[in-house]
Amino acid sequence: MSPKNLFRPRSPRRVASGNTQHTLFTGRIAECRRPARLGILERVKPQVHNVVYEPDQIGDGHRPMKKYRINGAEINGISDLYEQFNRELMADQDWRLGASLDGFNDILYRVDSEIRAGNPAKFVWLDHAHSRDALGIDETQGWLQSKLSQPSSFNQQRIQADLDELRNGLGKTYFEIILEIFADHPLIELELR
Repeated sequence: MSPKNLFRPRSPRRVASGNTQHTLFTGRIAECRRPARLGILERVKPQVHNVVYEPDQIGDGHRPMKKYRINGAEINGISDLYEQFNRELMADQDWRLGASLDGFNDILYRVDSEIRAGNPAKFVWLDHAHSRDALGIDETQGWLQSKLSQPSSFNQQRIQADLDELRNGLGKTYFEIILEIFADHPLIELELR
């Protein structure tokens, strides 16, 4: 498959959340960047990886399905979310993912390529309602305000516009942005519990 086909805009996708269904629309084209170029890497010792394997529900039953678990009850802010991602996705690596949406998106491209290679995977987000609250308006405002304090690193006009939209009830919370990033990877199944 050519790189042009790998990074085309995704069509709308439905995500179930409890008794509610959300339709996520994304119109941006994802860029493939190496995490090292994003300046988000930190060298650490590899950790033991806890991945649950389940029988493949679609295929012949012989391929194990890798199940990544996100424990939403342990998420009380953005840094806690990335601790969960690092525990599940980076245990066999000698570096850790920093709190970066671009970096997280890049890691999901790695999971996409593993799925294409015949290794099915699924994310299960336990107690996602707690995470939705923890990564809601207040946390998102703090995240955007911290970006405003770094004028040489971020587009200040865009960040201010995002903050204004959030305050007016039109913007996306950090939780909703994470769901959109998952939606940009249709091969990856995300189950919200």
